[in-house]
Amino acid sequence: MELQRRLERIFRDDRAWLVLLALATAVSLTGNLFGLLSHVTIVAPHLLYFPIIIASYRFPRRGVLFASCIGLVYVVMVCLVPPPAAGDIISAAARFVVLVAIGWVVAYLSLNLKEQEERYRGLFDHSEAGSFLVRLDGPVPIIEDANFRGAEILGTRAAEMAGEPFRTFWDDPGNMEEFISGIRKNGARYSHEARLVRKDGAHVEGILSAGAVSDSGFIVTLVDITDRKRTEEAFRQANRELNLLSGVTRNDLLGVTGRLSDMLRSGKERCQNPEARDLAGRLWEPVRYIRRRLELTKYYQDLGAEEPVWHPVREVILNEASRSDLGTVSLRVWTERLEVYADRLLKNVFSNLLDNAVRHGKGATDIVVTYRLAGDGLDLIVEDNGPGIPDTDKEAIFEYGSEKHPGLGLFIDREILGVTGISITETGVPGSGARFEIHIPSGAFRIV
Repeated sequence: MELQRRLERIFRDDRAWLVLLALATAVSLTGNLFGLLSHVTIVAPHLLYFPIIIASYRFPRRGVLFASCIGLVYVVMVCLVPPPAAGDIISAAARFVVLVAIGWVVAYLSLNLKEQEERYRGLFDHSEAGSFLVRLDGPVPIIEDANFRGAEILGTRAAEMAGEPFRTFWDDPGNMEEFISGIRKNGARYSHEARLVRKDGAHVEGILSAGAVSDSGFIVTLVDITDRKRTEEAFRQANRELNLLSGVTRNDLLGVTGRLSDMLRSGKERCQNPEARDLAGRLWEPVRYIRRRLELTKYYQDLGAEEPVWHPVREVILNEASRSDLGTVSLRVWTERLEVYADRLLKNVFSNLLDNAVRHGKGATDIVVTYRLAGDGLDLIVEDNGPGIPDTDKEAIFEYGSEKHPGLGLFIDREILGVTGISITETGVPGSGARFEIHIPSGAFRIV
């Protein structure tokens, strides 16, 4: 394999091809001269194909001209070697045509090939992503070529990377083996996250993708996400600190407003002056409002704090049902293998919907969960056979601070779903049961 790589490097230089072409031309013309002198004119002319093919392949724009020159030299040799017969001259002319045709065909194919190669080379060399050509046919993967951006990401020069083992730049060899095994198995690998090591020892966070270009070679692209990772970690750290500050502040204020509520309640009970009692009652209402606002911040504290994940809908609903007291209410979940991409608090949405059906759906005996494909996504439907919700309240139940529906459940549910663009509405017919439609846009659901 080392010999093969050396030969490949040698024949990337035009000078090596010119030497080979000169040798092939000298041998073929000399062989034909001896053939003509020895009256062997059947086998020797085939030698002329070799220099023509070499010239037309490596220098396609001059291939036809070179083939014409070789053909003319051959015709002249036939005419000059005695005795020149008419049949030999006609045969030489026919061979001249064949040689030119071969030169033209090989040159045409080579030009197309070179155009494809130049297009690939342009994409390879000038891509904003790091690009590497890696060979897998040896005991260890070897980097054969790298573009400027790839070398820059890894803190070296492209010329220095040729011949380097691929594992040189991996922080975790096991992660590299996982990456390569995926390529061997599927012929490609996409969005593989890895931690790489620069020449100076610094670490680089990257996303790698790869596709096979031959039986033993593949192209790897590398996108540097180090800055993005640092920014994400900074946001997570800031979020943790804000959550801590928010929690401490909320607990302090809840304690203060709790004591204030107790004092106002006690003052209202003990005070004999009607005006003072009325004032205490009016003061207690804004204090209660403040407490509810503080409680709301507790629900929001963890909302969107971590990346959304894929949730198996049926499994999540059944898990929440096992923790709830459904009593005599029957639950049927017909969602098959549906998964939804949503905030990690999605389970709270289903838990609240089940709880509402049991507590507020007086007389309900069944809860059914189904889904249907819509033009721009999918509708997940949770319905019961209780009394339903009046038309005038269908939107109010999702509002925070509604007088008829003072709870936070459905308000928080809508916010949790909204993290990934999911919406929820109530579309049931009053008297026939509540029906919540959760609309999931394309890309936020899958059936596995």
